[in-house]
Amino acid sequence: MLNYETNKMFYKKYLYKLDIRNSLAYSFREKNFTLARNTLDILQKDLEAKRPLDLQRGLRKQRISTNALYDGQKLLNIFTTFEGDFKLRVHYNSMSIYSNNEDWLFKISKLITKESLVAFHSPNPNYKQYLNEKTILIENDIGYTYKVTLGKKAGDPSFALWADKNTKQVKLGPILRQTLLDRGYVDNMYFYARDEKTLQLCNLMLSNIRSVDKLVVKANLDK
Repeated sequence: MLNYETNKMFYKKYLYKLDIRNSLAYSFREKNFTLARNTLDILQKDLEAKRPLDLQRGLRKQRISTNALYDGQKLLNIFTTFEGDFKLRVHYNSMSIYSNNEDWLFKISKLITKESLVAFHSPNPNYKQYLNEKTILIENDIGYTYKVTLGKKAGDPSFALWADKNTKQVKLGPILRQTLLDRGYVDNMYFYARDEKTLQLCNLMLSNIRSVDKLVVKANLDK
């Protein structure tokens, strides 16, 4: 299992993330534990009857390993008995578990098969206190203090033209710049603003700012 450092809270809420791989992950999507339980029960009956562990998914059958079944049963029990807050994100056979309870995620990693473990994300204890829903930790100073993420509206060409003349105040990537010029949709695209005064100016020019994150330089925290 790989280990990564958390430099930005997941979903602006969670410090820790455990990534695992399981062919039954889809049945846990949206915390649909009823579906997960029904699926696991079907497979358990097949196992006891010594039948192949096959699940019909659309037009094809999927062979499920006994390890995937056992891990799925353990995960269902863990999720339904845990009283704390957590989030699941499922994509095909991959599952990400988000929580602020490091011990709980560590417990999960010890219960399921090692081959299922993909990665664990946790903050550096030296910088954990600086992480909150509006900060991003970066290694070195890039000359800008804020990351500004845009919303679902169409782009404003005038902002791109202004940014071209004020590169010391804001930094736009080439794709965002062109999308703004084309009046395309800039949902989830972002740029950097130098300081709070610049940020206030951007707020006056744009009506499509979704979120603002402050960039905190680790090198400055070590001084």
